[in-house]
Order: sequence, then structure tokens, then C-alpha cells
Amino acid sequence: MCDANNPPPLIQNGCGSASFDVPDFLVSTSHPIEAAGYGGVFTDACNKHDVCYGTVWTTKEGCDTRLREDMVASAKALIPPDRWPIFQAEVEGQAAAYSSGLQWGPVQAFISGPVFDQAKTEATCRSWAQGIHRNCL
Repeated sequence: MCDANNPPPLIQNGCGSASFDVPDFLVSTSHPIEAAGYGGVFTDACNKHDVCYGTVWTTKEGCDTRLREDMVASAKALIPPDRWPIFQAEVEGQAAAYSSGLQWGPVQAFISGPVFDQAKTEATCRSWAQGIHRNCL
């Protein structure tokens, strides 16, 4: 049920969800200590993914595909240019794994699909509530 006076907020919580936690940082096998020093290089991309899921007219496939591109761009912006060639393949690999993982059968059926559906329900409520407040009150 949607409460127009108290619509659900759009929550950005980095990578993962309440039921499925994944790291916001680069998992590097070649230079793990240095990679850890860059912190949550994927947090911004994952927050954008949360916004995409929570927007009325987006598709799950589109959001999941865009996540891959945003993860690479986010990491590239935070990793120094002279170090980027060292980490580029690992960043691209982790981004591909996250993006495709969200669409993998069991994950889509039991985790990302229900999260997307709930986000859409909440987005519809927010949109409806905004229309009510803008046009009727």
C-alpha cells in the first residue's frame, strides 16, 4: 500500500543489499594492499545502480548493464592514472562479474529480481505521491 503522505525514501546503500552483501572495493589479487588503500571505488556506481532500480521507467537489464560501465568509470576516477593500467583488467573483471551476476538465474530469481520489483513498487509510490502533492494539494 502506498501512503502519499509518507512515500518510501530512495535508499542508496552502496554495493549489495540488506540480504546480499558484496564489496564496494576492488578485490585485487595482484596488488591487494594498494587496492585496499583506494577504498570503495565502486560505491558511487552502486549508488547510481540503486537510483536506477528506484526510477519508474528503467529496466532491470538496462540498470544492470549500466552498472558495469559505471563501475569502471568510478574506479578509473579514483585510481591514479599512472596506476590504472595495473588495475584495469581486475576492475573490468569485477564490474563484469557484478553486472552479469545480477542477471544470473538463481541470483535474479531470489535476490536481484525481488529487490528490483520492490524498488519499482516504491518508485511508483514516490512518483504517485509527488503527482498528488504537485497537482492536488
